[in-house]
Amino acid sequence: MSSTTDLKMNNNNNNNNINNKKENKTFLQRFFSISKQFSNYYHYHQLPINQFIHFIFVPFIAFSLIMLVWRISLKNFLFIGFNSEYCNLAVYSVILLCIYYLLLDLFVGTLLTIQFTSFLFLTSYLNHNLNNQNYFLFAIAVQIIGWGTQFFGHWLEGRRPALIDNVFQIFIAPMFVLLEMLFKLGLKLDIKREAEEYEKNKIN
Repeated sequence: MSSTTDLKMNNNNNNNNINNKKENKTFLQRFFSISKQFSNYYHYHQLPINQFIHFIFVPFIAFSLIMLVWRISLKNFLFIGFNSEYCNLAVYSVILLCIYYLLLDLFVGTLLTIQFTSFLFLTSYLNHNLNNQNYFLFAIAVQIIGWGTQFFGHWLEGRRPALIDNVFQIFIAPMFVLLEMLFKLGLKLDIKREAEEYEKNKIN
């Protein structure tokens, strides 16, 4: 009786391990699939006016967020980097994020890397040319206006923001804006087709 119970428990454990491995594999496939990431984000942004609001304000939110974390130095953190103003949380966060974008898609990732690099240099310029008060007032004001318009757009659409269900979606927003622009130019339409197919399969 005991051996039968042990056998059943072992089988259940093996099945759980197999299921966990499948779930981990599925998660990684979604995480590194640009079409699946776009599809998940697009699900929350289908109203044209909401999309337009995101096109305008997502880049401003990303830029002002970089400004806010620019002053967080990493010079003395685990000996990372070098003695430079660029050794800060903003720069290292952008590097990691751009590596992820490049892994998703080389062309899209390159364009986003150019965009975020320009944000870094512009932040550096403002850091040198604005006093502390104006620097932070500007960044905070852009954040408030940007997020306010985002929530207004979702109120119009009748859908909650994607980040409420998955906070990581905040990093997908810049890619979503860029992809929509590329689609309108007739570029990267294969990603759009794959995303639409993925969305249909989820519904079915």
